[in-house]
Amino acid sequence: MALLENGTTLLVIPSVVLLFLFPLANALFSSEDPKFWSSQPSVGVGRGSFGWIIGTLQSITKTYEWAFEGYEKFSKCNVPYVLPSVERGAVVVIPPQQIMKAYGHPESILDMTWNLTKLTPRIAEDLAVGYEKCFGKSTGWKDVVVWDSCLKIVSGASNGAFCGAPLCRDEGFLQDLRDHSTYFIPGAMAINATPRLLQPLTGALVGWGLKYIVVRCLKRCLPVIKERLEKTAQLKADPSFDWTIPSDGLQWLIDEAYAVNNPAQLEPRRIAYRLLVVNDVSFLSTSATVQNLLLDLASSDPSRGYIQALRDECDQVLKEARGTWTKDAVSRLKLVDSVIRESMRLTPFGTFGLPRRVDHNIRIPQNTNVFSNIASRDDASRKPKPKSSVTLDDSFLGFGFGKHACPGRFFALNEMKLFVAYLVQHYDIEHLKERPKPVNVMWYKFPSDKATIRVRRRQGA
Repeated sequence: MALLENGTTLLVIPSVVLLFLFPLANALFSSEDPKFWSSQPSVGVGRGSFGWIIGTLQSITKTYEWAFEGYEKFSKCNVPYVLPSVERGAVVVIPPQQIMKAYGHPESILDMTWNLTKLTPRIAEDLAVGYEKCFGKSTGWKDVVVWDSCLKIVSGASNGAFCGAPLCRDEGFLQDLRDHSTYFIPGAMAINATPRLLQPLTGALVGWGLKYIVVRCLKRCLPVIKERLEKTAQLKADPSFDWTIPSDGLQWLIDEAYAVNNPAQLEPRRIAYRLLVVNDVSFLSTSATVQNLLLDLASSDPSRGYIQALRDECDQVLKEARGTWTKDAVSRLKLVDSVIRESMRLTPFGTFGLPRRVDHNIRIPQNTNVFSNIASRDDASRKPKPKSSVTLDDSFLGFGFGKHACPGRFFALNEMKLFVAYLVQHYDIEHLKERPKPVNVMWYKFPSDKATIRVRRRQGA
Protein backbone atom coordinates (compact mmCIF):
# COMPACT_ATOMS: atom_id res chain seq x y z
CA MET A 1 0.00 0.00 0.00
CA ALA A 2 2.99 2.29 0.48
CA LEU A 3 3.35 2.50 -3.31
CA LEU A 4 -0.16 3.85 -3.58
CA GLU A 5 0.17 6.29 -0.69
CA ASN A 6 3.25 7.99 -2.14
CA GLY A 7 1.23 9.10 -5.16
CA THR A 8 -1.97 9.97 -3.31
CA THR A 9 -1.77 13.75 -3.41
CA LEU A 10 -1.09 13.94 -7.11
CA LEU A 11 -3.53 11.19 -8.10
CA VAL A 12 -6.70 12.36 -6.35
CA ILE A 13 -8.65 13.09 -9.53
CA PRO A 14 -7.62 9.89 -11.38
CA SER A 15 -8.39 7.84 -8.27
CA VAL A 16 -11.90 9.23 -7.92
CA VAL A 17 -12.62 8.56 -11.57
CA LEU A 18 -11.02 5.12 -11.27
CA LEU A 19 -13.29 4.08 -8.41
CA PHE A 20 -16.58 5.42 -9.72
CA LEU A 21 -16.45 5.89 -13.48
CA PHE A 22 -13.81 3.66 -15.06
CA PRO A 23 -15.18 0.33 -13.83
CA LEU A 24 -18.49 1.17 -15.44
CA ALA A 25 -16.85 2.17 -18.70
CA ASN A 26 -14.46 -0.76 -18.80
CA ALA A 27 -17.27 -3.20 -18.10
CA LEU A 28 -18.73 -2.21 -21.44
CA PHE A 29 -15.88 -4.07 -23.19
CA SER A 30 -18.35 -6.90 -23.67
CA SER A 31 -20.10 -4.88 -26.35
CA GLU A 32 -17.17 -5.72 -28.65
CA ASP A 33 -18.03 -9.42 -28.60
CA PRO A 34 -20.82 -10.08 -26.08
CA LYS A 35 -21.55 -13.58 -27.32
CA PHE A 36 -17.96 -14.67 -26.86
CA TRP A 37 -17.54 -13.44 -23.28
CA SER A 38 -20.93 -14.64 -22.11
CA SER A 39 -20.13 -18.12 -23.41
CA GLN A 40 -16.84 -18.48 -21.49
CA PRO A 41 -16.23 -19.97 -18.02
CA SER A 42 -15.84 -17.04 -15.65
CA VAL A 43 -15.27 -16.17 -12.01
CA GLY A 44 -16.45 -12.98 -10.31
CA VAL A 45 -19.20 -12.21 -12.80
CA GLY A 46 -22.69 -11.89 -11.35
CA ARG A 47 -25.97 -12.59 -13.07
CA GLY A 48 -28.07 -10.07 -14.93
CA SER A 49 -27.32 -7.04 -17.05
CA PHE A 50 -25.00 -5.50 -14.48
CA GLY A 51 -23.01 -8.64 -13.71
CA TRP A 52 -19.83 -7.45 -15.44
CA ILE A 53 -20.11 -3.94 -14.02
CA ILE A 54 -20.44 -5.21 -10.45
CA GLY A 55 -17.67 -7.75 -11.00
CA THR A 56 -15.35 -5.08 -12.39
CA LEU A 57 -15.91 -2.93 -9.30
CA GLN A 58 -15.39 -5.89 -6.97
CA SER A 59 -12.15 -6.85 -8.72
CA ILE A 60 -10.35 -4.07 -6.82
CA THR A 61 -10.50 -6.13 -3.61
CA LYS A 62 -11.59 -9.64 -4.65
CA THR A 63 -9.14 -10.65 -7.39
CA TYR A 64 -6.96 -12.62 -4.95
CA GLU A 65 -9.98 -14.62 -3.73
CA TRP A 66 -11.21 -15.23 -7.27
CA ALA A 67 -7.81 -16.51 -8.37
CA PHE A 68 -8.03 -19.48 -6.01
CA GLU A 69 -11.71 -20.04 -6.76
CA GLY A 70 -10.96 -20.11 -10.48
CA TYR A 71 -8.02 -22.44 -9.99
CA GLU A 72 -10.15 -24.99 -8.13
CA LYS A 73 -13.07 -24.75 -10.57
CA PHE A 74 -11.30 -24.50 -13.91
CA SER A 75 -7.48 -24.52 -13.90
CA LYS A 76 -7.27 -27.95 -12.27
CA CYS A 77 -9.43 -29.23 -15.13
CA ASN A 78 -7.13 -27.62 -17.72
CA VAL A 79 -9.79 -25.05 -18.65
CA PRO A 80 -8.98 -21.34 -19.22
CA TYR A 81 -11.38 -18.92 -17.58
CA VAL A 82 -12.24 -15.23 -17.64
CA LEU A 83 -11.97 -12.63 -14.86
CA PRO A 84 -13.29 -9.05 -14.80
CA SER A 85 -10.54 -6.50 -14.09
CA VAL A 86 -10.82 -2.79 -13.38
CA GLU A 87 -7.37 -2.27 -14.86
CA ARG A 88 -7.43 -4.44 -17.99
CA GLY A 89 -11.06 -5.26 -18.73
CA ALA A 90 -11.59 -8.98 -19.26
CA VAL A 91 -8.53 -11.14 -18.72
CA VAL A 92 -8.12 -14.78 -19.67
CA VAL A 93 -6.34 -16.95 -17.09
CA ILE A 94 -4.32 -19.80 -18.59
CA PRO A 95 -4.14 -23.11 -16.65
CA PRO A 96 -0.63 -24.32 -15.71
CA GLN A 97 -0.88 -27.25 -18.12
CA GLN A 98 -0.93 -24.79 -21.03
CA ILE A 99 1.82 -22.40 -19.91
CA MET A 100 4.43 -24.00 -22.17
CA LYS A 101 2.11 -23.68 -25.15
CA ALA A 102 1.29 -20.05 -24.42
CA TYR A 103 4.71 -18.79 -23.38
CA GLY A 104 7.30 -21.34 -24.44
CA HIS A 105 8.65 -19.66 -27.52
CA PRO A 106 12.37 -19.77 -28.28
CA GLU A 107 14.37 -17.48 -26.00
CA SER A 108 16.84 -14.85 -27.08
CA ILE A 109 18.61 -13.67 -23.94
CA LEU A 110 21.09 -10.82 -24.02
CA ASP A 111 24.33 -11.53 -22.22
CA MET A 112 23.94 -9.31 -19.17
CA THR A 113 26.11 -11.28 -16.79
CA TRP A 114 29.67 -10.48 -17.83
CA ASN A 115 29.70 -7.06 -16.12
CA LEU A 116 28.76 -8.64 -12.78
CA THR A 117 32.44 -9.49 -12.34
CA LYS A 118 33.19 -5.77 -12.05
CA LEU A 119 29.98 -4.78 -10.28
CA THR A 120 29.72 -7.40 -7.52
CA PRO A 121 32.33 -5.97 -5.10
CA ARG A 122 30.85 -2.49 -5.52
CA ILE A 123 27.30 -3.70 -4.86
CA ALA A 124 28.50 -5.48 -1.72
CA GLU A 125 30.16 -2.28 -0.51
CA ASP A 126 27.08 -0.13 -1.13
CA LEU A 127 24.83 -2.69 0.56
CA ALA A 128 27.03 -2.46 3.65
CA VAL A 129 26.66 1.33 3.67
CA GLY A 130 22.88 1.04 3.34
CA TYR A 131 22.56 -1.57 6.08
CA GLU A 132 24.59 0.51 8.54
CA LYS A 133 22.38 3.54 7.87
CA CYS A 134 19.07 1.68 8.16
CA PHE A 135 19.77 -1.17 10.60
CA GLY A 136 22.51 0.57 12.56
CA LYS A 137 25.63 -0.70 14.33
CA SER A 138 24.17 -1.14 17.81
CA THR A 139 24.22 -4.59 19.39
CA GLY A 140 20.93 -3.75 21.10
CA TRP A 141 17.57 -4.60 19.55
CA LYS A 142 16.17 -2.02 17.15
CA ASP A 143 12.76 -1.77 15.44
CA VAL A 144 13.09 -1.48 11.66
CA VAL A 145 10.34 -0.63 9.16
CA VAL A 146 10.98 -3.32 6.57
CA TRP A 147 9.66 -1.76 3.36
CA ASP A 148 11.22 1.66 3.90
CA SER A 149 14.57 0.12 4.86
CA CYS A 150 14.64 -2.25 1.88
CA LEU A 151 13.88 0.61 -0.51
CA LYS A 152 16.74 2.69 0.88
CA ILE A 153 19.27 -0.15 0.99
CA VAL A 154 18.48 -1.48 -2.49
CA SER A 155 18.23 1.92 -4.18
CA GLY A 156 21.71 2.84 -2.96
CA ALA A 157 23.26 -0.49 -3.95
CA SER A 158 21.52 -0.58 -7.34
CA ASN A 159 22.68 2.91 -8.21
CA GLY A 160 26.21 2.02 -7.25
CA ALA A 161 25.97 -0.14 -10.37
CA PHE A 162 23.73 2.16 -12.40
CA CYS A 163 25.52 5.49 -11.99
CA GLY A 164 28.26 5.13 -9.37
CA ALA A 165 29.56 7.80 -7.02
CA PRO A 166 28.68 10.48 -6.10
CA LEU A 167 25.04 9.93 -7.07
CA CYS A 168 24.71 6.51 -5.42
CA ARG A 169 25.55 8.11 -2.04
CA ASP A 170 23.43 11.25 -2.58
CA GLU A 171 20.43 10.73 -0.27
CA GLY A 172 18.45 13.51 -1.94
CA PHE A 173 18.89 11.96 -5.39
CA LEU A 174 18.05 8.47 -4.13
CA GLN A 175 14.89 9.79 -2.47
CA ASP A 176 13.86 11.46 -5.72
CA LEU A 177 14.37 8.15 -7.54
CA ARG A 178 12.27 6.33 -4.96
CA ASP A 179 9.52 8.94 -5.27
CA HIS A 180 9.56 8.61 -9.05
CA SER A 181 9.31 4.83 -8.99
CA THR A 182 6.63 4.64 -6.29
CA TYR A 183 4.54 7.25 -8.12
CA PHE A 184 5.12 5.61 -11.48
CA ILE A 185 3.41 2.33 -10.47
CA PRO A 186 0.02 3.71 -9.28
CA GLY A 187 0.15 6.17 -12.17
CA ALA A 188 0.51 3.32 -14.66
CA MET A 189 -2.34 1.48 -12.92
CA ALA A 190 -4.60 4.53 -13.26
CA ILE A 191 -3.80 4.88 -16.97
CA ASN A 192 -4.37 1.17 -17.64
CA ALA A 193 -7.71 1.32 -15.82
CA THR A 194 -8.87 4.25 -17.94
CA PRO A 195 -11.06 3.67 -21.01
CA ARG A 196 -9.02 4.27 -24.12
CA LEU A 197 -10.79 7.51 -25.04
CA LEU A 198 -9.98 9.04 -21.64
CA GLN A 199 -6.40 7.80 -21.35
CA PRO A 200 -4.92 11.09 -22.68
CA LEU A 201 -6.57 12.87 -19.73
CA THR A 202 -5.31 10.41 -17.12
CA GLY A 203 -1.92 10.29 -18.80
CA ALA A 204 -1.65 14.08 -18.63
CA LEU A 205 -2.53 14.11 -14.92
CA VAL A 206 -0.07 11.35 -14.11
CA GLY A 207 2.57 12.93 -16.34
CA TRP A 208 2.21 16.26 -14.54
CA GLY A 209 3.00 14.63 -11.21
CA LEU A 210 5.94 12.69 -12.66
CA LYS A 211 7.30 15.81 -14.34
CA TYR A 212 7.54 17.54 -10.96
CA ILE A 213 9.63 14.65 -9.60
CA VAL A 214 11.73 14.44 -12.77
CA VAL A 215 12.71 18.11 -12.40
CA ARG A 216 14.06 17.33 -8.93
CA CYS A 217 15.99 14.32 -10.24
CA LEU A 218 17.50 16.26 -13.14
CA LYS A 219 18.62 19.07 -10.87
CA ARG A 220 20.83 16.59 -9.00
CA CYS A 221 22.03 14.27 -11.76
CA LEU A 222 22.49 16.53 -14.82
CA PRO A 223 25.74 18.13 -13.56
CA VAL A 224 27.23 14.65 -13.05
CA ILE A 225 26.05 13.45 -16.47
CA LYS A 226 27.42 16.55 -18.21
CA GLU A 227 30.78 16.12 -16.49
CA ARG A 228 30.85 12.46 -17.53
CA LEU A 229 30.03 13.39 -21.14
CA GLU A 230 32.76 16.04 -21.20
CA LYS A 231 35.41 13.65 -19.90
CA THR A 232 34.32 10.92 -22.30
CA ALA A 233 34.59 13.37 -25.21
CA GLN A 234 38.04 14.50 -24.04
CA LEU A 235 39.28 10.93 -23.83
CA LYS A 236 37.98 10.12 -27.31
CA ALA A 237 39.67 13.24 -28.68
CA ASP A 238 42.91 12.64 -26.78
CA PRO A 239 43.64 9.02 -25.72
CA SER A 240 46.38 10.33 -23.40
CA PHE A 241 43.82 12.23 -21.31
CA ASP A 242 44.29 11.20 -17.68
CA TRP A 243 40.92 9.71 -16.79
CA THR A 244 39.85 6.19 -15.86
CA ILE A 245 36.61 5.20 -17.57
CA PRO A 246 34.01 4.29 -14.91
CA SER A 247 32.41 0.88 -15.16
CA ASP A 248 28.74 1.56 -14.46
CA GLY A 249 25.39 1.79 -16.20
CA LEU A 250 25.68 5.51 -16.86
CA GLN A 251 28.93 5.06 -18.77
CA TRP A 252 27.46 2.15 -20.73
CA LEU A 253 24.52 4.37 -21.73
CA ILE A 254 26.99 6.98 -22.96
CA ASP A 255 29.06 4.39 -24.83
CA GLU A 256 25.93 3.02 -26.53
CA ALA A 257 24.91 6.56 -27.49
CA TYR A 258 28.31 7.02 -29.18
CA ALA A 259 27.98 3.65 -30.91
CA VAL A 260 24.84 4.64 -32.84
CA ASN A 261 26.66 7.69 -34.24
CA ASN A 262 23.75 10.04 -33.57
CA PRO A 263 24.63 13.23 -31.63
CA ALA A 264 21.04 13.58 -30.40
CA GLN A 265 21.51 10.42 -28.32
CA LEU A 266 24.22 12.21 -26.31
CA GLU A 267 21.86 14.94 -25.10
CA PRO A 268 22.26 14.98 -21.27
CA ARG A 269 18.53 15.01 -20.53
CA ARG A 270 17.94 12.01 -22.76
CA ILE A 271 20.59 10.03 -20.91
CA ALA A 272 19.10 11.14 -17.57
CA TYR A 273 15.65 9.92 -18.63
CA ARG A 274 17.12 6.52 -19.49
CA LEU A 275 18.74 6.38 -16.07
CA LEU A 276 15.31 7.02 -14.54
CA VAL A 277 13.73 4.23 -16.58
CA VAL A 278 16.41 1.76 -15.50
CA ASN A 279 15.60 2.58 -11.88
CA ASP A 280 11.83 2.37 -12.42
CA VAL A 281 12.00 -1.17 -13.75
CA SER A 282 14.58 -2.53 -11.35
CA PHE A 283 15.06 -1.57 -7.72
CA LEU A 284 11.35 -1.40 -6.83
CA SER A 285 10.79 -5.06 -7.72
CA THR A 286 14.05 -6.04 -6.03
CA SER A 287 13.04 -4.15 -2.89
CA ALA A 288 9.66 -5.88 -2.82
CA THR A 289 11.32 -9.28 -3.17
CA VAL A 290 13.82 -8.80 -0.36
CA GLN A 291 11.25 -7.28 2.00
CA ASN A 292 9.09 -10.38 1.46
CA LEU A 293 12.14 -12.54 2.12
CA LEU A 294 12.95 -10.64 5.32
CA LEU A 295 9.42 -11.17 6.63
CA ASP A 296 9.45 -14.83 5.56
CA LEU A 297 12.73 -15.46 7.38
CA ALA A 298 11.68 -13.54 10.49
CA SER A 299 8.43 -15.50 10.74
CA SER A 300 9.91 -18.92 9.90
CA ASP A 301 10.04 -21.67 12.52
CA PRO A 302 13.21 -20.99 14.59
CA SER A 303 13.63 -24.72 15.26
CA ARG A 304 14.36 -25.32 11.57
CA GLY A 305 17.46 -23.12 11.74
CA TYR A 306 17.06 -21.47 8.34
CA ILE A 307 18.93 -18.28 9.27
CA GLN A 308 21.86 -20.15 10.83
CA ALA A 309 22.10 -22.44 7.80
CA LEU A 310 22.26 -19.39 5.51
CA ARG A 311 24.85 -17.78 7.78
CA ASP A 312 27.03 -20.90 7.74
CA GLU A 313 26.95 -21.06 3.94
CA CYS A 314 27.78 -17.36 3.54
CA ASP A 315 30.65 -17.55 6.05
CA GLN A 316 32.14 -20.58 4.31
CA VAL A 317 31.86 -19.15 0.79
CA LEU A 318 33.26 -15.76 1.82
CA LYS A 319 36.18 -17.47 3.58
CA GLU A 320 36.95 -19.43 0.42
CA ALA A 321 36.80 -16.14 -1.54
CA ARG A 322 39.42 -14.66 0.83
CA GLY A 323 37.01 -12.17 2.37
CA THR A 324 35.84 -10.43 -0.81
CA TRP A 325 32.54 -11.02 -2.57
CA THR A 326 33.05 -11.79 -6.25
CA LYS A 327 30.69 -12.95 -8.96
CA ASP A 328 32.03 -16.50 -8.70
CA ALA A 329 31.65 -16.51 -4.92
CA VAL A 330 28.05 -15.29 -5.12
CA SER A 331 27.26 -18.02 -7.65
CA ARG A 332 28.22 -20.61 -5.01
CA LEU A 333 25.52 -19.42 -2.59
CA LYS A 334 23.20 -22.29 -3.48
CA LEU A 335 21.13 -22.25 -0.30
CA VAL A 336 20.71 -18.47 -0.45
CA ASP A 337 19.58 -18.80 -4.06
CA SER A 338 17.04 -21.47 -3.11
CA VAL A 339 15.64 -19.42 -0.22
CA ILE A 340 15.18 -16.35 -2.43
CA ARG A 341 13.33 -18.33 -5.09
CA GLU A 342 11.18 -20.10 -2.51
CA SER A 343 10.18 -16.78 -0.98
CA MET A 344 9.31 -15.49 -4.46
CA ARG A 345 7.16 -18.57 -5.05
CA LEU A 346 5.31 -18.36 -1.74
CA THR A 347 4.93 -14.57 -1.70
CA PRO A 348 4.81 -13.34 -5.32
CA PHE A 349 4.20 -9.77 -6.50
CA GLY A 350 0.71 -10.52 -7.72
CA THR A 351 -2.18 -12.92 -7.85
CA PHE A 352 -1.47 -13.53 -11.53
CA GLY A 353 1.73 -13.58 -13.53
CA LEU A 354 3.11 -13.38 -17.06
CA PRO A 355 0.69 -10.80 -18.49
CA ARG A 356 0.48 -10.93 -22.27
CA ARG A 357 -1.82 -9.28 -24.78
CA VAL A 358 -3.30 -11.14 -27.74
CA ASP A 359 -2.55 -8.97 -30.78
CA HIS A 360 -4.15 -11.23 -33.37
CA ASN A 361 -7.55 -12.86 -33.28
CA ILE A 362 -7.19 -16.56 -32.53
CA ARG A 363 -9.93 -17.92 -30.31
CA ILE A 364 -10.26 -14.90 -28.08
CA PRO A 365 -10.78 -11.28 -29.15
CA GLN A 366 -7.80 -9.19 -30.19
CA ASN A 367 -6.15 -7.09 -27.41
CA THR A 368 -7.34 -9.44 -24.67
CA ASN A 369 -4.87 -9.82 -21.78
CA VAL A 370 -3.74 -13.34 -20.88
CA PHE A 371 -2.39 -14.32 -17.44
CA SER A 372 -1.23 -17.39 -15.55
CA ASN A 373 -2.50 -18.20 -12.05
CA ILE A 374 -0.10 -18.29 -9.08
CA ALA A 375 -2.59 -20.48 -7.18
CA SER A 376 -0.86 -23.48 -8.80
CA ARG A 377 1.93 -23.06 -6.22
CA ASP A 378 -0.36 -24.64 -3.56
CA ASP A 379 -1.56 -27.55 -5.69
CA ALA A 380 -0.38 -30.80 -4.06
CA SER A 381 -1.25 -32.71 -7.23
CA ARG A 382 1.50 -30.77 -9.06
CA LYS A 383 3.99 -30.57 -6.16
CA PRO A 384 4.21 -33.29 -3.50
CA LYS A 385 5.30 -30.66 -0.94
CA PRO A 386 3.82 -27.38 -2.20
CA LYS A 387 4.82 -25.47 0.95
CA SER A 388 8.44 -26.54 1.03
CA SER A 389 9.83 -26.99 -2.47
CA VAL A 390 10.77 -24.98 -5.51
CA THR A 391 11.78 -26.10 -8.98
CA LEU A 392 12.85 -24.00 -11.93
CA ASP A 393 10.13 -25.23 -14.25
CA ASP A 394 6.93 -23.76 -15.68
CA SER A 395 5.51 -23.47 -12.16
CA PHE A 396 8.17 -20.99 -11.03
CA LEU A 397 7.17 -17.66 -12.54
CA GLY A 398 9.16 -15.24 -10.39
CA PHE A 399 11.30 -13.97 -13.28
CA GLY A 400 8.77 -14.57 -16.03
CA PHE A 401 8.96 -17.32 -18.62
CA GLY A 402 9.99 -17.79 -22.24
CA LYS A 403 11.51 -15.12 -24.45
CA HIS A 404 10.01 -12.28 -22.39
CA ALA A 405 11.57 -13.40 -19.11
CA CYS A 406 13.01 -10.55 -17.03
CA PRO A 407 16.23 -9.45 -18.80
CA GLY A 408 17.67 -8.10 -15.55
CA ARG A 409 17.14 -11.27 -13.53
CA PHE A 410 20.84 -12.14 -13.34
CA PHE A 411 21.75 -8.74 -11.93
CA ALA A 412 18.76 -8.74 -9.56
CA LEU A 413 19.46 -12.23 -8.22
CA ASN A 414 23.14 -11.40 -7.72
CA GLU A 415 22.18 -8.29 -5.75
CA MET A 416 19.58 -10.14 -3.67
CA LYS A 417 22.08 -12.85 -2.74
CA LEU A 418 24.48 -10.20 -1.50
CA PHE A 419 21.61 -8.55 0.39
CA VAL A 420 20.85 -11.81 2.21
CA ALA A 421 24.52 -12.56 2.85
CA TYR A 422 25.18 -9.23 4.55
CA LEU A 423 21.98 -9.54 6.57
CA VAL A 424 22.63 -12.97 8.06
CA GLN A 425 26.35 -12.39 8.59
CA HIS A 426 25.97 -9.09 10.43
CA TYR A 427 22.54 -9.10 12.12
CA ASP A 428 20.31 -11.20 14.34
CA ILE A 429 16.58 -11.12 13.59
CA GLU A 430 13.99 -11.50 16.33
CA HIS A 431 11.32 -14.10 15.58
CA LEU A 432 7.95 -12.81 14.33
CA LYS A 433 5.00 -14.77 15.67
CA GLU A 434 2.85 -13.80 12.68
CA ARG A 435 3.94 -12.66 9.25
CA PRO A 436 2.39 -9.31 8.18
CA LYS A 437 0.29 -9.84 5.06
CA PRO A 438 0.66 -7.86 1.83
CA VAL A 439 -2.17 -5.59 0.70
CA ASN A 440 -4.20 -7.08 -2.18
CA VAL A 441 -5.33 -4.43 -4.67
CA MET A 442 -6.64 -5.80 -7.97
CA TRP A 443 -4.12 -8.48 -9.01
CA TYR A 444 -1.20 -6.74 -7.26
CA LYS A 445 0.17 -7.59 -3.83
CA PHE A 446 1.57 -4.39 -2.35
CA PRO A 447 4.08 -4.50 0.51
CA SER A 448 2.83 -3.33 3.86
CA ASP A 449 4.51 -0.05 4.79
CA LYS A 450 3.86 -0.69 8.49
CA ALA A 451 5.50 -4.11 8.85
CA THR A 452 8.42 -4.01 11.29
CA ILE A 453 11.05 -6.44 12.52
CA ARG A 454 13.56 -6.22 15.37
CA VAL A 455 17.24 -6.57 14.53
CA ARG A 456 20.57 -6.16 16.29
CA ARG A 457 24.15 -6.10 15.12
CA ARG A 458 25.94 -9.35 15.88
CA GLN A 459 28.85 -9.19 18.27
CA GLY A 460 32.09 -8.78 16.37
CA ALA A 461 30.35 -8.41 12.99
